[in-house]
Amino acid sequence: MITRVKIMQWFYDFISKFFVWLRSVPWDRVLFIVIMAGSLIAIGLFILTFVRGTNKKAKAEERIALESSSVRLYRLNVAQNEVEYRDLKDFSKITHDSLDNFYQYFPTREQPKVRNWVSLISEGEKSDEYLETIVYLEGRKEMAAFFRIVKVDRTLGVIQLERYLIHYEPLTYTRKVHNFSSTDDFTQAINTNGAGTGMTFCFSLLPKRNENGIELTQSNHQPKELIQAFQESIAAFVRNKELLIQMSDREMIIANLRMTSRAEAIEFALKVNNYANRMVVDKSKKKQHKNYSLRRPSAMEVRCGVVSNKDLIGDTDAILTEARRTASSSSSLGSLSFYVKGQNAVSQEEISSYRDELKKFLDGKQIAYSYRPVYWVRGKEVVGYLGRAEPLNSAFKSIEELKNYAVRAQLESNLFSAIAKGLIPRFANENSDPNSKLFFQVRASEMKMCLTQIPRIKDAQEVKLVFLFREDDLSVNVDTSQIDDFIEDIDTLKSRGYGCSLLMKGKYLLLDSRYYDAFDDFFVGFNDEVDEGNIDTQIRSELHALVEKLLKYHRPIIATGLRNWGSLELIIRSGINYISSDVFAPYDTMLTPITERNIERISDMIR
Repeated sequence: MITRVKIMQWFYDFISKFFVWLRSVPWDRVLFIVIMAGSLIAIGLFILTFVRGTNKKAKAEERIALESSSVRLYRLNVAQNEVEYRDLKDFSKITHDSLDNFYQYFPTREQPKVRNWVSLISEGEKSDEYLETIVYLEGRKEMAAFFRIVKVDRTLGVIQLERYLIHYEPLTYTRKVHNFSSTDDFTQAINTNGAGTGMTFCFSLLPKRNENGIELTQSNHQPKELIQAFQESIAAFVRNKELLIQMSDREMIIANLRMTSRAEAIEFALKVNNYANRMVVDKSKKKQHKNYSLRRPSAMEVRCGVVSNKDLIGDTDAILTEARRTASSSSSLGSLSFYVKGQNAVSQEEISSYRDELKKFLDGKQIAYSYRPVYWVRGKEVVGYLGRAEPLNSAFKSIEELKNYAVRAQLESNLFSAIAKGLIPRFANENSDPNSKLFFQVRASEMKMCLTQIPRIKDAQEVKLVFLFREDDLSVNVDTSQIDDFIEDIDTLKSRGYGCSLLMKGKYLLLDSRYYDAFDDFFVGFNDEVDEGNIDTQIRSELHALVEKLLKYHRPIIATGLRNWGSLELIIRSGINYISSDVFAPYDTMLTPITERNIERISDMIR
């Protein structure tokens, strides 16, 4: 039985042994161990906290970098109050959010403008295609941004947008000599690279506008330093492969013939425009600082008009004209506008103003018709003639420009009929060889007219007619989903006794292989408008790049666009047997014979 005395005895024994143990412990070592352990734990906690903080910061910086360098795609479902978005560089990752939260991506001062823009789009009311605003990046960092409407489905209440961030380039005032190109250089470059490629940008220094789009000043006089700052800022972005054309003191053209992406064009235009505007403002402030009487906000701004060259089928005059018009006559309050292909590109007033001018050509009397022989080198005979129509005594510089305006004025069919009535009967009256062909140049949009109008043309059944389509035109104006329908129309033309040829320029095949199988022969336009020392290299380059790709289709190849005998000789010695060249046999209003001297000269090249 455990008594109270025993319990007390055990307790006293435990206490005495505990104090004996305490006296035997080396406390200096224990203290050292405790201090070291505490220090290690503290260091570990510090490192862990630092690493976590660094990773968080790195992830935030990585996210900002991603947002800052990527196009973001938004899908707004207004009806369901839903938003989803993804970055182009991280396309697989989709983020979902609400429309209410979407507006929180913008500073408070910008939200009413964004809400109003989205509301106008969703309700089907008139709105700008673009919106320039400010957005928050991660960490509430502000950055200028540019939104573009991609697609709107008002039935479902869905709006698809693209967002581009406007990057700030550091302002520099390094003055250097720039190599300006001419409009002729631009035309040559288009012909060399092909009409279906490239973007043309016009940057214009114009008076600022108020919220209603009304210009704030009508003054044409601006300080020389301001204009010079504008010109220098635009020229600073021109690289070796781009052309810089000064159209006037306040209009600068940059032509990039390798750029095809609309997104890339927007990013480039915004970068240049933003830099130029900041340069103009900065120069204006410095001018005001020197002259107290000029102390007022800059009344000028830089705006940009962009043309995709393929929309105007390589018509260089039209490209430059529309780029300038788009920059200066934009109804948008933003700094960037795209040329809109088709009738909506210009106002109804403008269409009316030149409809009367177009009607002068519809009787065919103001159009000059001419023919150039297509010559078979080995057979020493003319196999046909390339027909050409050109406007006379008119502001329209080419038949292509005339056709572009006819499309807008809805007179395309009338003009086609007038040209056909002028070219075909005259050829039928003068041609004495029943096997001789007439190559009649047409557009993809004129296919139905070939099927319906040509049979009604006088003497059309007496002529071996070959419709000559342009590769760059087909690449732009025939959708990939319509290839089979177009080829079916080609087959229909052939079944009615017509031929079909394809004209191409540049170094690349632009079409689906099914097109090339469908045509009877190929016209290849060579560029020899270079200095004498480079002609050989240029022609050989085009022979290698384009002609060798066409050989597999086993079709006759007709070389055209050659303007000197050296180029002709190089082409003929390479094995091409058909030519149509102004230096050998130029266009003429009549079917004139080729001179014996020129025939003999060609014959000497194949001996």
